[in-house]
Amino acid sequence: MKTIALDTVPWRLREGKPSPNGALNHQQLQALGDAYGFMPDQMLDLSRRIDIGLSRELQIASPELSEVRQRRGRHELQTLVKRLSSASKALADAETILEPVSVRNLYAYVGVPNPERAHRDALKEAENAITAALSFYLVAAREDLAFYTAHPDKRQVHDIRREIVCTAIFNVWEDAGRTISFTTDPITSKRGGPLLDFVNAVVECITHPPSHLNGEAVKTEIKGYKGGR
Repeated sequence: MKTIALDTVPWRLREGKPSPNGALNHQQLQALGDAYGFMPDQMLDLSRRIDIGLSRELQIASPELSEVRQRRGRHELQTLVKRLSSASKALADAETILEPVSVRNLYAYVGVPNPERAHRDALKEAENAITAALSFYLVAAREDLAFYTAHPDKRQVHDIRREIVCTAIFNVWEDAGRTISFTTDPITSKRGGPLLDFVNAVVECITHPPSHLNGEAVKTEIKGYKGGR
């Protein structure tokens, strides 16, 4: 099941399995390591960690959402059943109207055969299809088989890829004995500091076109990393 995520930057996503070197190529690994003082093995570790979040089909278990997804799925399925039932009734009513009516010469003036029979057959096929679908979803509703695969509350959807990438960066940064922190300009309130610079140097390598995360976004990820998510 694809994970629902709000992509805040244009991540360069990966198809298929991850590569042995992860998300960063050799040149990027070397340039980032030289610029920010990391050893090759530390950069390779980072590259592999961030690659997890760049899979096009990102899959993350969310067991805490199971109950609410079932409840939302039940509600949506009930709505579907009501609408299919209304559609079935509307088509049946339309066919009843057509029973004593014949439209024989609508296209006769241009020499085209009257397609009324074909249209009546299509209406009957549509009614049969809706009836079959309605029967199927009624059984699904009775057996409580519905499950809502998207996030039940879109207001709570966030950039999961950003979280994975930033967490990987913070892990490598902290493992190197560095402090997870940022600075705030007293005049502009702009966030900055070595960690934010490093985050955006990495993000620039794994987005297309190359993009940056704003300071508030990184601040949010730092807060979550420290236990406030």
